[in-house]
Amino acid sequence: MENKKLARILTIVPTTEFIVIHIVNKLFSGAMKTFLLDIGIILLLTLIIFIKESGKIKGKLIVFTVLSIIIPVLFIFNLPATTYEGGKAIVRNEINSNNVTFIPKKYISIPITPRNSLFINDYYYYYAVEVSGEKLFYIVDPADGSVYQLEQDYFWWDH
Repeated sequence: MENKKLARILTIVPTTEFIVIHIVNKLFSGAMKTFLLDIGIILLLTLIIFIKESGKIKGKLIVFTVLSIIIPVLFIFNLPATTYEGGKAIVRNEINSNNVTFIPKKYISIPITPRNSLFINDYYYYYAVEVSGEKLFYIVDPADGSVYQLEQDYFWWDH
């Protein structure tokens, strides 16, 4: 197969990986750091240019294949444990009441102290709920799904 045709076909892989990674990250409300994965995709695109322009492609094709496998594997194994919507179910279970009403807020996450993760952002999902007329505030760690109740509204100044 001609190198230019092969390069066109191979372009589908990093393009698809990029689109899928960013769509899934959006579903997780931006809970993931995609920077390292994006760098891997840029490397894949660079390899495609070398494959297209060079006569010898065997070594480059092996590197391309390995990177093409490593990127989605890293992504899948580092997905957060829960989405923002999944966090609502966790909060609802924590409260253990049928009268839980989630109050829409301007912000859906709060910053936390830096964690040692290359793939999960330093934010917790944030929820304001009303239970039997009382306002309660919760945060959920997207990495492991742990839930914590706050003593007051984190955004008390922004009303």
